[in-house]
Amino acid sequence: MLPIMISPLGTVDDVEIVERKGFGHPDTICDALAETLSRNLCREYQHRFGRVLHHNVDKALLSGGQAAPAFGGGSVTAPIRIFLAGRAITTVGNEAIPVDEIAVEGSRAWLKANLHALDVERHVRIETLVHQGSQDLQGLFSRKGRQGVPLANDTSFGVGHAPLSALERLVRAIEQGLHGRDRRRDHPAWGEDIKVMAVRNGSRVDLTVACAMIGGFLAGIGDYLEQKTELAAWVHETAGRYGFPDCSVTVNAADDALSGSVYLTVTGTSAESGDDGQVGRGNRVNGLITPCRPMSLGGGRQEPCQPCREDLQRSRNAAGGGDGRGLNKDYRSELPYRQQERRAGIRTCAGQCPACNAGQSAVRKVETPYGGPRRRAFQPNFGTDRQPRGGGD
Repeated sequence: MLPIMISPLGTVDDVEIVERKGFGHPDTICDALAETLSRNLCREYQHRFGRVLHHNVDKALLSGGQAAPAFGGGSVTAPIRIFLAGRAITTVGNEAIPVDEIAVEGSRAWLKANLHALDVERHVRIETLVHQGSQDLQGLFSRKGRQGVPLANDTSFGVGHAPLSALERLVRAIEQGLHGRDRRRDHPAWGEDIKVMAVRNGSRVDLTVACAMIGGFLAGIGDYLEQKTELAAWVHETAGRYGFPDCSVTVNAADDALSGSVYLTVTGTSAESGDDGQVGRGNRVNGLITPCRPMSLGGGRQEPCQPCREDLQRSRNAAGGGDGRGLNKDYRSELPYRQQERRAGIRTCAGQCPACNAGQSAVRKVETPYGGPRRRAFQPNFGTDRQPRGGGD
């Protein structure tokens, strides 16, 4: 393993800017679906061949649809289109790997788990553009370098910071708390396309929250404004718990209630009509966008919750190596109790773990995600520490 270099971080405390894009933001959707495809390919390769084969599927584009939102309902008039592109090994000898099915089923499972008002069958069209990689890259990936470390076909680096500041912890807690509630019963009008931005200038803190409200759960403008007020109160209360009781909170700042121009959607995401998405424009590995801090510009990773990280370490140790290299296709027999619960569809992480959500939804949906009667159900792969990536507006 290459050495990790740690150096003191000099900071200027006068100004701080922190942002987080929620699970329903088009950029976060692209990040998560690309990550989901990679995890599912890793599981399929591991199951079939006992090792992970070469793949590079970190490209995704979301082209927003068309919608006519309305209080009490509304409709999606043109579907959201999602393109998953990249390279992956699709055949080994005479054995074909159903990459397209893996991509589509995994994406549908993630969308169903994370967007409660989105009808995946009617509102989304998923298209795959994944092809076999070049022979030289496949050969490079199969070779090992010093100490058995896989070789890379590109230069790469990672930059981060620790610990998080109080403001960074607050921004992450706000979006995680909103996404982690029982979204179908607790304020179902609050959609998952949430963006939280915090600006601290000296001791003054301003929080701006954008939340796609779902018209089907609102009778009219009065209900809409009431939901905005309740959301602002929830954010203010959360800020107080994190040491910012005197902050200002603004929700859906672009609204003009008198003219009827408000942030209203059918599905709870602006992807239905107002915005497009792309991999690499969302949250960094720590789940935040922090322009005043050192951070990598490439893709981040989904971030399993603490119980899942504990499970990962236990399963690695049980499979023959604390560093994870002991994992093989028979490791499922050694999984600890939490992953056995996941196979039964039992939630263990309060819904705040994107890796768990993706895997649990696939298990809950059907026993066999491709529809074949003899195929095994996908299980969450917690061998990647991934939080949707990105950085942009």
